[in-house]
Amino acid sequence: MLEAYLAARAQLELDEARGLDAVAGAQELTRRFSFLAEDEAHEIAASLSPSAPVEAQESAAMRTHLLAFRELLPRARAAAIRTAILTDRFPLAGKPMSWPEVAPRLSMGRTGHGLDEGLARAASPHVRELTELAVGCAGEVPLEGVATADRWLAATDDLQQAAKEHVAPEASELASWMAALAKDSPWSPRGRLRRAAERMFPLGLSSLLQRVQLLPPRRDVLFGVRVVSVRPPHDLRMAPPAADLGALSEVDAAHAVGRAVAQLLVAPALPAALRWNSDATVPQVFGGLSSQVLFTNDSLTACLSARERDQQRRRLGALLLTAVRSAAAYASWAGSERSAAGAGERSSRALGLSVDPDLALLLAPSPVEAVALFRGAHDALAIWAALREMLDQDWYKNPRAADVLRSAAGRGAGLSSQEWLAELGGESDLALARAHELFPS
Repeated sequence: MLEAYLAARAQLELDEARGLDAVAGAQELTRRFSFLAEDEAHEIAASLSPSAPVEAQESAAMRTHLLAFRELLPRARAAAIRTAILTDRFPLAGKPMSWPEVAPRLSMGRTGHGLDEGLARAASPHVRELTELAVGCAGEVPLEGVATADRWLAATDDLQQAAKEHVAPEASELASWMAALAKDSPWSPRGRLRRAAERMFPLGLSSLLQRVQLLPPRRDVLFGVRVVSVRPPHDLRMAPPAADLGALSEVDAAHAVGRAVAQLLVAPALPAALRWNSDATVPQVFGGLSSQVLFTNDSLTACLSARERDQQRRRLGALLLTAVRSAAAYASWAGSERSAAGAGERSSRALGLSVDPDLALLLAPSPVEAVALFRGAHDALAIWAALREMLDQDWYKNPRAADVLRSAAGRGAGLSSQEWLAELGGESDLALARAHELFPS
Protein backbone atom coordinates (compact mmCIF):
# COMPACT_ATOMS: atom_id res chain seq x y z
CA MET A 1 0.00 0.00 0.00
CA LEU A 2 2.83 2.42 0.84
CA GLU A 3 4.39 2.13 -2.63
CA ALA A 4 1.01 2.73 -4.28
CA TYR A 5 0.57 5.84 -2.13
CA LEU A 6 4.09 7.14 -2.84
CA ALA A 7 3.59 6.69 -6.59
CA ALA A 8 0.24 8.48 -6.41
CA ARG A 9 1.73 11.29 -4.33
CA ALA A 10 4.56 11.70 -6.86
CA GLN A 11 1.96 12.06 -9.61
CA LEU A 12 0.18 14.68 -7.51
CA GLU A 13 3.45 16.61 -7.11
CA LEU A 14 3.97 16.38 -10.86
CA ASP A 15 0.51 17.80 -11.52
CA GLU A 16 1.28 20.64 -9.12
CA ALA A 17 4.61 21.29 -10.87
CA ARG A 18 2.71 21.56 -14.13
CA GLY A 19 0.55 24.28 -12.61
CA LEU A 20 -2.56 22.21 -11.96
CA ASP A 21 -4.69 22.61 -8.82
CA ALA A 22 -3.63 19.78 -6.50
CA VAL A 23 -6.28 20.24 -3.83
CA ALA A 24 -8.80 17.82 -5.37
CA GLY A 25 -6.04 15.26 -5.91
CA ALA A 26 -4.83 15.63 -2.33
CA GLN A 27 -8.38 15.16 -1.06
CA GLU A 28 -8.69 11.98 -3.10
CA LEU A 29 -5.37 10.61 -1.84
CA THR A 30 -6.29 11.47 1.75
CA ARG A 31 -9.54 9.54 1.35
CA ARG A 32 -8.05 6.66 -0.63
CA PHE A 33 -5.15 6.05 1.74
CA SER A 34 -6.82 7.13 4.99
CA PHE A 35 -5.34 4.06 6.71
CA LEU A 36 -1.95 5.79 6.67
CA ALA A 37 -3.21 8.39 9.15
CA GLU A 38 -4.23 5.78 11.71
CA ASP A 39 -2.14 4.66 14.67
CA GLU A 40 -2.08 1.11 13.33
CA ALA A 41 -0.01 2.22 10.34
CA HIS A 42 2.62 3.71 12.67
CA GLU A 43 2.62 0.49 14.70
CA ILE A 44 3.29 -1.54 11.56
CA ALA A 45 6.16 0.77 10.63
CA ALA A 46 7.64 0.44 14.11
CA SER A 47 7.33 -3.36 14.07
CA LEU A 48 10.05 -3.86 11.44
CA SER A 49 13.11 -5.58 12.94
CA PRO A 50 15.61 -3.00 14.23
CA SER A 51 18.32 -5.68 14.12
CA ALA A 52 18.48 -5.59 10.32
CA PRO A 53 20.01 -2.27 9.17
CA VAL A 54 17.92 -1.92 6.01
CA GLU A 55 14.72 -2.76 7.89
CA ALA A 56 15.57 -0.27 10.63
CA GLN A 57 16.15 2.40 7.96
CA GLU A 58 12.94 1.41 6.20
CA SER A 59 11.00 1.66 9.46
CA ALA A 60 12.29 5.19 10.12
CA ALA A 61 11.59 6.22 6.52
CA MET A 62 8.07 4.82 6.69
CA ARG A 63 7.33 6.89 9.78
CA THR A 64 8.57 10.00 7.97
CA HIS A 65 6.29 9.23 5.01
CA LEU A 66 3.36 8.77 7.37
CA LEU A 67 4.01 12.16 8.97
CA ALA A 68 4.22 13.75 5.51
CA PHE A 69 0.89 12.10 4.62
CA ARG A 70 -0.80 14.09 7.39
CA GLU A 71 0.47 17.30 5.81
CA LEU A 72 -0.62 16.36 2.29
CA LEU A 73 -3.93 18.21 2.14
CA PRO A 74 -2.87 21.30 4.17
CA ARG A 75 0.18 21.70 1.91
CA ALA A 76 -1.95 21.46 -1.24
CA ARG A 77 -4.40 24.07 0.05
CA ALA A 78 -1.61 26.46 1.03
CA ALA A 79 0.02 25.99 -2.38
CA ALA A 80 -3.28 26.78 -4.10
CA ILE A 81 -3.52 30.05 -2.17
CA ARG A 82 0.03 31.04 -3.14
CA THR A 83 -0.65 30.17 -6.78
CA ALA A 84 -3.81 32.27 -6.86
CA ILE A 85 -2.04 35.27 -5.35
CA LEU A 86 1.03 35.12 -7.58
CA THR A 87 -0.89 34.63 -10.81
CA ASP A 88 -3.41 37.35 -10.00
CA ARG A 89 -2.64 41.07 -9.97
CA PHE A 90 -2.03 42.94 -6.76
CA PRO A 91 -1.54 46.68 -6.15
CA LEU A 92 2.03 47.87 -6.66
CA ALA A 93 3.12 51.50 -6.92
CA GLY A 94 -0.45 52.58 -7.63
CA LYS A 95 -1.25 50.06 -10.37
CA PRO A 96 -2.11 46.35 -10.52
CA MET A 97 0.77 44.03 -11.41
CA SER A 98 1.51 40.31 -11.16
CA TRP A 99 4.66 38.61 -9.92
CA PRO A 100 6.01 37.75 -13.43
CA GLU A 101 5.77 41.46 -14.28
CA VAL A 102 7.59 42.52 -11.11
CA ALA A 103 10.44 39.97 -11.14
CA PRO A 104 12.44 41.54 -14.03
CA ARG A 105 12.68 44.76 -12.03
CA LEU A 106 14.31 42.91 -9.15
CA SER A 107 16.79 41.17 -11.45
CA MET A 108 17.96 44.60 -12.60
CA GLY A 109 18.49 45.70 -9.00
CA ARG A 110 15.40 47.89 -8.79
CA THR A 111 13.97 47.69 -5.31
CA GLY A 112 10.42 46.73 -6.22
CA HIS A 113 9.19 49.36 -3.78
CA GLY A 114 5.77 48.38 -2.51
CA LEU A 115 6.09 44.69 -3.46
CA ASP A 116 6.08 43.50 0.15
CA GLU A 117 3.02 45.59 0.91
CA GLY A 118 1.23 44.47 -2.25
CA LEU A 119 1.82 40.77 -1.63
CA ALA A 120 0.94 41.10 2.05
CA ARG A 121 -2.29 42.89 1.17
CA ALA A 122 -3.16 40.13 -1.30
CA ALA A 123 -2.39 37.50 1.35
CA SER A 124 -4.28 39.14 4.21
CA PRO A 125 -7.75 37.72 3.31
CA HIS A 126 -6.21 34.22 3.49
CA VAL A 127 -4.22 34.61 6.72
CA ARG A 128 -6.79 32.91 8.90
CA GLU A 129 -6.95 29.88 6.58
CA LEU A 130 -3.15 29.72 6.20
CA THR A 131 -2.76 29.84 9.97
CA GLU A 132 -5.32 27.09 10.46
CA LEU A 133 -3.55 24.95 7.85
CA ALA A 134 -0.18 25.43 9.55
CA VAL A 135 -1.53 24.77 13.05
CA GLY A 136 -3.62 21.84 11.83
CA CYS A 137 -0.67 19.94 10.35
CA ALA A 138 -0.51 16.82 12.47
CA GLY A 139 3.11 16.02 11.68
CA GLU A 140 5.50 15.80 14.61
CA VAL A 141 8.20 18.43 14.15
CA PRO A 142 11.67 17.11 15.15
CA LEU A 143 12.49 19.15 18.24
CA GLU A 144 16.23 18.65 17.82
CA GLY A 145 16.05 20.39 14.45
CA VAL A 146 14.09 23.28 15.97
CA ALA A 147 16.66 23.69 18.76
CA THR A 148 19.52 23.64 16.23
CA ALA A 149 17.75 26.33 14.20
CA ASP A 150 17.39 28.56 17.25
CA ARG A 151 21.08 28.14 18.09
CA TRP A 152 22.07 28.87 14.49
CA LEU A 153 20.12 32.12 14.45
CA ALA A 154 21.75 33.24 17.70
CA ALA A 155 25.24 32.29 16.48
CA THR A 156 24.91 34.11 13.12
CA ASP A 157 23.00 37.28 14.06
CA ASP A 158 26.16 39.41 13.89
CA LEU A 159 27.26 37.78 10.64
CA GLN A 160 23.93 38.54 8.97
CA GLN A 161 24.12 42.15 10.13
CA ALA A 162 27.60 42.46 8.66
CA ALA A 163 26.40 40.96 5.39
CA LYS A 164 23.48 43.34 5.19
CA GLU A 165 25.68 46.35 5.95
CA HIS A 166 28.07 45.30 3.19
CA VAL A 167 25.55 44.45 0.46
CA ALA A 168 22.59 46.76 1.06
CA PRO A 169 22.55 48.78 4.29
CA GLU A 170 19.58 50.76 2.99
CA ALA A 171 17.40 47.66 2.43
CA SER A 172 14.39 47.75 4.75
CA GLU A 173 12.11 45.07 3.31
CA LEU A 174 12.32 41.70 1.58
CA ALA A 175 11.95 42.98 -1.99
CA SER A 176 14.78 45.50 -1.67
CA TRP A 177 17.06 42.85 -0.13
CA MET A 178 16.27 40.42 -2.97
CA ALA A 179 17.00 43.15 -5.52
CA ALA A 180 20.37 43.87 -3.90
CA LEU A 181 21.34 40.20 -4.03
CA ALA A 182 20.05 39.71 -7.59
CA LYS A 183 21.71 42.66 -9.30
CA ASP A 184 25.06 42.71 -11.12
CA SER A 185 24.92 38.99 -11.84
CA PRO A 186 27.76 37.92 -14.18
CA TRP A 187 25.66 35.01 -15.46
CA SER A 188 23.12 35.09 -18.26
CA PRO A 189 19.71 33.48 -17.73
CA ARG A 190 20.25 31.56 -20.96
CA GLY A 191 21.45 28.00 -20.39
CA ARG A 192 21.33 28.32 -16.61
CA LEU A 193 20.45 24.70 -15.79
CA ARG A 194 22.95 23.37 -18.35
CA ARG A 195 25.65 25.57 -16.87
CA ALA A 196 24.78 24.41 -13.37
CA ALA A 197 25.02 20.79 -14.54
CA GLU A 198 28.47 21.34 -16.03
CA ARG A 199 29.63 22.91 -12.77
CA MET A 200 28.13 20.14 -10.68
CA PHE A 201 31.26 18.37 -9.48
CA PRO A 202 33.23 17.47 -12.66
CA LEU A 203 33.16 13.85 -11.58
CA GLY A 204 30.92 12.31 -14.22
CA LEU A 205 27.80 12.88 -12.12
CA SER A 206 26.29 15.62 -14.26
CA SER A 207 25.75 13.13 -17.11
CA LEU A 208 22.93 11.67 -15.01
CA LEU A 209 20.88 14.77 -15.79
CA GLN A 210 20.37 13.58 -19.35
CA ARG A 211 17.59 11.44 -17.86
CA VAL A 212 15.73 14.50 -16.53
CA GLN A 213 12.68 15.82 -18.32
CA LEU A 214 12.18 19.60 -18.19
CA LEU A 215 8.69 20.92 -17.68
CA PRO A 216 7.49 24.30 -19.00
CA PRO A 217 8.48 27.29 -16.82
CA ARG A 218 6.08 28.07 -13.99
CA ARG A 219 4.61 31.57 -13.80
CA ASP A 220 2.96 30.99 -10.42
CA VAL A 221 6.03 30.48 -8.24
CA LEU A 222 7.86 33.26 -6.48
CA PHE A 223 11.23 31.63 -6.78
CA GLY A 224 12.86 28.23 -7.16
CA VAL A 225 13.22 25.26 -9.50
CA ARG A 226 10.83 22.43 -8.64
CA VAL A 227 12.35 18.92 -8.65
CA VAL A 228 9.91 15.99 -8.71
CA SER A 229 11.02 12.37 -8.42
CA VAL A 230 8.18 10.54 -10.18
CA ARG A 231 9.67 7.02 -10.22
CA PRO A 232 13.01 7.12 -8.45
CA PRO A 233 15.63 6.86 -9.71
CA HIS A 234 14.39 6.44 -13.29
CA ASP A 235 11.94 9.29 -13.85
CA LEU A 236 12.71 12.79 -12.59
CA ARG A 237 11.23 16.10 -13.74
CA MET A 238 12.32 19.70 -13.20
CA ALA A 239 10.09 22.77 -13.50
CA PRO A 240 11.98 26.09 -13.60
CA PRO A 241 10.30 29.38 -12.68
CA ALA A 242 9.53 31.83 -15.46
CA ALA A 243 11.05 34.75 -13.53
CA ASP A 244 14.77 35.49 -13.61
CA LEU A 245 16.31 36.93 -10.46
CA GLY A 246 19.96 37.17 -11.49
CA ALA A 247 22.38 35.69 -8.98
CA LEU A 248 19.49 34.37 -6.88
CA SER A 249 18.37 32.25 -9.82
CA GLU A 250 21.93 31.11 -10.55
CA VAL A 251 22.36 29.80 -7.02
CA ASP A 252 18.92 28.21 -7.07
CA ALA A 253 19.62 26.42 -10.36
CA ALA A 254 22.82 24.99 -8.89
CA HIS A 255 20.88 23.85 -5.84
CA ALA A 256 18.22 22.17 -7.98
CA VAL A 257 20.81 20.32 -10.04
CA GLY A 258 22.40 18.99 -6.86
CA ARG A 259 19.05 17.77 -5.54
CA ALA A 260 18.32 16.10 -8.87
CA VAL A 261 21.66 14.28 -8.97
CA ALA A 262 21.12 12.92 -5.45
CA GLN A 263 17.75 11.48 -6.40
CA LEU A 264 19.09 10.00 -9.64
CA LEU A 265 21.75 8.12 -7.66
CA VAL A 266 19.27 6.28 -5.42
CA ALA A 267 19.74 2.51 -5.67
CA PRO A 268 16.78 1.13 -7.68
CA ALA A 269 16.66 -2.10 -5.63
CA LEU A 270 15.80 -0.29 -2.39
CA PRO A 271 12.33 -0.68 -0.84
CA ALA A 272 9.85 1.98 -1.88
CA ALA A 273 10.03 3.75 1.49
CA LEU A 274 13.76 4.35 0.93
CA ARG A 275 13.62 5.20 -2.79
CA TRP A 276 11.17 8.06 -2.23
CA ASN A 277 12.72 10.49 0.23
CA SER A 278 10.21 12.48 2.27
CA ASP A 279 12.86 13.84 4.63
CA ALA A 280 15.15 14.73 1.71
CA THR A 281 17.95 16.14 3.86
CA VAL A 282 20.67 14.39 1.80
CA PRO A 283 19.32 15.75 -1.54
CA GLN A 284 19.18 19.16 0.16
CA VAL A 285 22.86 18.72 1.12
CA PHE A 286 23.73 17.85 -2.48
CA GLY A 287 21.98 21.06 -3.49
CA GLY A 288 23.92 23.03 -0.89
CA LEU A 289 27.22 21.53 -2.03
CA SER A 290 26.46 22.31 -5.67
CA SER A 291 25.58 25.90 -4.70
CA GLN A 292 28.88 26.30 -2.89
CA VAL A 293 30.82 25.32 -6.03
CA LEU A 294 29.73 28.74 -7.33
CA PHE A 295 31.98 30.38 -4.73
CA THR A 296 35.16 28.72 -5.96
CA ASN A 297 37.79 30.41 -8.09
CA ASP A 298 37.24 27.73 -10.73
CA SER A 299 33.67 28.95 -11.15
CA LEU A 300 34.25 32.70 -10.88
CA THR A 301 37.48 33.03 -12.85
CA ALA A 302 35.72 32.25 -16.13
CA CYS A 303 33.52 35.34 -15.99
CA LEU A 304 35.12 37.87 -13.60
CA SER A 305 38.31 39.76 -12.90
CA ALA A 306 40.15 39.25 -9.61
CA ARG A 307 38.55 42.34 -8.06
CA GLU A 308 35.11 41.43 -9.34
CA ARG A 309 35.50 37.88 -8.01
CA ASP A 310 35.97 39.11 -4.47
CA GLN A 311 32.93 41.40 -4.68
CA GLN A 312 30.73 38.71 -6.22
CA ARG A 313 31.92 36.09 -3.74
CA ARG A 314 30.90 38.31 -0.83
CA ARG A 315 27.49 38.92 -2.36
CA LEU A 316 27.05 35.20 -2.92
CA GLY A 317 28.14 34.59 0.66
CA ALA A 318 25.51 37.00 1.91
CA LEU A 319 22.94 35.27 -0.29
CA LEU A 320 23.73 31.80 1.03
CA LEU A 321 23.85 33.00 4.63
CA THR A 322 20.44 34.62 4.15
CA ALA A 323 19.04 31.38 2.70
CA VAL A 324 20.21 29.27 5.64
CA ARG A 325 18.99 31.81 8.19
CA SER A 326 15.61 32.06 6.47
CA ALA A 327 15.31 28.26 6.60
CA ALA A 328 16.27 28.40 10.29
CA ALA A 329 13.59 31.01 10.93
CA TYR A 330 10.87 28.80 9.49
CA ALA A 331 12.19 25.74 11.35
CA SER A 332 12.00 27.74 14.58
CA TRP A 333 8.48 28.89 13.65
CA ALA A 334 7.45 25.28 12.96
CA GLY A 335 8.23 24.40 16.56
CA SER A 336 6.15 27.28 17.92
CA GLU A 337 2.52 28.38 17.73
CA ARG A 338 2.81 28.87 13.92
CA SER A 339 1.02 32.20 13.79
CA ALA A 340 1.47 34.93 11.19
CA ALA A 341 3.01 37.15 13.87
CA GLY A 342 5.51 34.42 14.73
CA ALA A 343 6.45 33.92 11.09
CA GLY A 344 6.95 37.66 10.63
CA GLU A 345 8.98 38.05 13.81
CA ARG A 346 11.36 35.18 12.99
CA SER A 347 11.75 36.14 9.31
CA SER A 348 12.48 39.75 10.25
CA ARG A 349 15.14 38.65 12.69
CA ALA A 350 16.68 36.19 10.23
CA LEU A 351 17.01 38.79 7.46
CA GLY A 352 17.73 41.83 9.61
CA LEU A 353 14.86 43.80 8.12
CA SER A 354 11.09 44.15 8.36
CA VAL A 355 9.02 41.29 6.91
CA ASP A 356 5.26 41.72 7.01
CA PRO A 357 3.68 38.88 9.05
CA ASP A 358 1.10 38.09 6.36
CA LEU A 359 3.81 37.87 3.70
CA ALA A 360 6.00 35.69 5.92
CA LEU A 361 3.10 33.31 6.48
CA LEU A 362 2.32 33.21 2.76
CA LEU A 363 5.89 32.08 2.01
CA ALA A 364 6.08 29.54 4.84
CA PRO A 365 6.73 25.85 4.01
CA SER A 366 4.86 23.12 5.86
CA PRO A 367 6.15 22.54 9.41
CA VAL A 368 7.89 19.18 8.84
CA GLU A 369 9.31 20.42 5.53
CA ALA A 370 10.61 23.57 7.21
CA VAL A 371 12.81 21.60 9.62
CA ALA A 372 14.10 19.31 6.84
CA LEU A 373 14.98 22.29 4.64
CA PHE A 374 16.98 23.87 7.45
CA ARG A 375 18.78 20.64 8.36
CA GLY A 376 19.85 20.13 4.76
CA ALA A 377 20.98 23.74 4.30
CA HIS A 378 22.88 23.81 7.60
CA ASP A 379 24.51 20.40 7.19
CA ALA A 380 25.61 21.21 3.62
CA LEU A 381 27.97 23.80 5.08
CA ALA A 382 29.45 21.34 7.56
CA ILE A 383 29.71 18.53 5.00
CA TRP A 384 31.58 20.79 2.56
CA ALA A 385 34.18 21.37 5.28
CA ALA A 386 34.29 17.64 6.14
CA LEU A 387 34.80 16.64 2.49
CA ARG A 388 37.55 19.24 2.16
CA GLU A 389 39.27 17.80 5.21
CA MET A 390 39.02 14.31 3.74
CA LEU A 391 39.82 15.03 0.08
CA ASP A 392 41.66 18.42 0.00
CA GLN A 393 40.70 21.98 -0.90
CA ASP A 394 39.34 21.22 -4.36
CA TRP A 395 37.58 18.04 -3.27
CA TYR A 396 34.78 18.68 -5.79
CA LYS A 397 37.28 17.83 -8.58
CA ASN A 398 38.72 14.76 -6.85
CA PRO A 399 37.57 11.49 -8.53
CA ARG A 400 37.44 9.87 -5.09
CA ALA A 401 34.64 12.27 -4.16
CA ALA A 402 32.34 10.61 -6.70
CA ASP A 403 32.41 7.37 -4.70
CA VAL A 404 31.62 9.24 -1.46
CA LEU A 405 28.70 11.05 -3.07
CA ARG A 406 27.35 7.93 -4.78
CA SER A 407 27.50 5.99 -1.51
CA ALA A 408 25.53 8.65 0.35
CA ALA A 409 22.87 9.25 -2.29
CA GLY A 410 22.53 5.57 -3.11
CA ARG A 411 20.95 4.87 0.26
CA GLY A 412 18.03 7.18 -0.40
CA ALA A 413 15.96 7.85 2.72
CA GLY A 414 18.14 5.38 4.62
CA LEU A 415 20.64 8.13 5.37
CA SER A 416 20.06 11.53 6.94
CA SER A 417 22.32 14.54 6.59
CA GLN A 418 23.34 14.33 10.25
CA GLU A 419 24.27 10.64 9.86
CA TRP A 420 26.27 11.42 6.75
CA LEU A 421 28.17 14.18 8.53
CA ALA A 422 29.00 11.78 11.36
CA GLU A 423 30.23 9.16 8.86
CA LEU A 424 32.57 11.76 7.37
CA GLY A 425 33.98 12.47 10.82
CA GLY A 426 32.60 16.00 10.85
CA GLU A 427 30.95 18.00 13.61
CA SER A 428 27.96 20.31 13.46
CA ASP A 429 30.20 23.23 14.49
CA LEU A 430 31.87 23.07 11.07
CA ALA A 431 28.77 24.77 9.63
CA LEU A 432 29.42 27.98 11.55
CA ALA A 433 33.08 28.06 10.56
CA ARG A 434 32.10 27.54 6.92
CA ALA A 435 29.58 30.39 7.13
CA HIS A 436 32.34 32.72 8.26
CA GLU A 437 34.47 31.58 5.32
CA LEU A 438 31.68 32.34 2.86
CA PHE A 439 31.19 35.81 4.26
CA PRO A 440 34.31 37.01 6.09
CA SER A 441 33.15 39.65 8.58
